[in-house]
Amino acid sequence: MKMRYGLLLILALVLTVGGLAAIWAMCPGCVVGGAGGIVGSSPQDSAYIMYSMSNSPYQEWQARLLEFSLKEVGQPGSVIRCIAQDPQYPMRVVPDFGNGGHTIVTEDFSRHARGYLPLNKAGGLREVFKRLVLPPQALVICVDPDMIFAKRWTPDISSGHVVGQRWKGYSPRFCTATSDASHHPFCPKKEEDAVMYPFAATAADLQALSDVYFEAAQYPSEEWMVEMTALVVAIKKIGLEVSTQENIGLCGDWPHADDVDAPILHYCQPVFDHHGKEIWNKRKYKPFDEPPKPDKAENRVGREVLEALHSYRELHS
Repeated sequence: MKMRYGLLLILALVLTVGGLAAIWAMCPGCVVGGAGGIVGSSPQDSAYIMYSMSNSPYQEWQARLLEFSLKEVGQPGSVIRCIAQDPQYPMRVVPDFGNGGHTIVTEDFSRHARGYLPLNKAGGLREVFKRLVLPPQALVICVDPDMIFAKRWTPDISSGHVVGQRWKGYSPRFCTATSDASHHPFCPKKEEDAVMYPFAATAADLQALSDVYFEAAQYPSEEWMVEMTALVVAIKKIGLEVSTQENIGLCGDWPHADDVDAPILHYCQPVFDHHGKEIWNKRKYKPFDEPPKPDKAENRVGREVLEALHSYRELHS
């Protein structure tokens, strides 16, 4: 009788306005896939690729392209995807990525910081270690959904070290302007010591920095990149050593966007042609319409992102 009543209650929630949101709220920490799909499951892989997204259509297509690229290059590691509820899509179901990897459904952490959506990155990372028990020395590569892998990236990681993309354009002044005074001593003095996504560390070190990262990312500011500052101060505050490179995750508007050695490409900016005309923009793209021809793009980032979109479309046509 109790079971029947419970099922009827769940059905009633679904049928009422906001029912799906209520179901989401009932299970903000569900873990799907992986080792049994239960809270506290203990995957034993030696490498992971972790990213945060929302349940919006905009971030779903980016995530699918990212995971497609992982398969295309044969990137080692299991995927951990943290999916937060987008306040604009409270009724939209969690995207289904099949049986591969681990899907962690979370609340919308932006409600803790005046609607600041990038807080979901720090919040999602913290949730991972509440829901999964990862091997402490496992390699964890943290990326954004608007990135693709152009080749494998398997950095050598040891305890106490972070390896990642150098934050181009970082300045200590920006760091202090976007962080609490208590964190100012941990602002890196120079660009070479400031890391951004993509980056890699051991699972144990990521777990150690996750609380500080989440706290620092809630600093009240109108700046969109507060979360980036939060990451660098969290790394410094817990005493991790940093090694950065200029060509781990290339952005399309950087002067060296044709660097052939970069394993990851970041299409956070529009793609331009050889005459400086915008030909593609992730913010305007309707998935999965036919994109421009890759050879129209002015640099490697644009070309290979467009190539990935064409390949994805061909596979799923």
